[in-house]
Amino acid sequence: MILNFSDALRHNAQRKPSHPALIQGEQTLSYAKLDRWVDRLAGGLQRLGAEPGMVIANGLGDTLEHVALMLAICRVGAVLVVLDVRWTADEKRRAAA
Repeated sequence: MILNFSDALRHNAQRKPSHPALIQGEQTLSYAKLDRWVDRLAGGLQRLGAEPGMVIANGLGDTLEHVALMLAICRVGAVLVVLDVRWTADEKRRAAA
């Protein structure tokens, strides 16, 4: 059963590991590579204290890192708040509050 975006990634990594999952410019990540990256990020988030239900903001912009971090936040069961990189620091603080 697919419960969130990270579950969909895991499903695709098992079904078609070598297929492209993300493409940015000349860089391509397969489902398997992205899934392993997301696992590493999720583990790091957990070591920093992330847990299910915690609210975590992400404002990295339109990058592979942004997508991987969003998936890692989902994988730990935290609640994702996406911050627009064009917002001022005050707007980001208000959105994350």
